[in-house]
Amino acid sequence: PTPRQLSSAEKYRRCLRILDLSRASLERCIASHPGASSNEAEQLLKAAQDALSQKVPAHVTNELAEETLRLAERIWEARIKACGARTVAEEEPLRLIMEKLVR
Repeated sequence: PTPRQLSSAEKYRRCLRILDLSRASLERCIASHPGASSNEAEQLLKAAQDALSQKVPAHVTNELAEETLRLAERIWEARIKACGARTVAEEEPLRLIMEKLVR
């Protein structure tokens, strides 16, 4: 979601997709590591579900896209904390995206 020519709406759409991928990754992590769940992880998953279930506003701002992306980054950090940095093949694109965003 970082190219300069993107509209705010397109950036937001991409950020929602990254958020959804991050949420799913943390959910898989917790499911495969029963002791990995924490209050923080559960709160982040709830925040993600709330964000993903909201109707897209008529006027999307860059700030809203950034807020969504920050939530996705926090979820990814919680996933690494709970299950380590190793990913399965289907999570590799998300790992690459997150690495690029951190730079």
